[in-house]
Amino acid sequence: MSKEEQLLECWRELSPEAQEQVLQLAQSLKPQPEFVPQTPLGKKLWEIRQRIVA
Repeated sequence: MSKEEQLLECWRELSPEAQEQVLQLAQSLKPQPEFVPQTPLGKKLWEIRQRIVA
């Protein structure tokens, strides 16, 4: 049995509330697109934030 089939089998046994929690977790694990500032001020603030985080 593949991992996808195992996941679906477990999914079907969950309550609707638990299914929603699993869905939220899966969505949070997806890679998010890189933020791209649109204005000159936004670009400057983004550069400052990147330096602080680093």
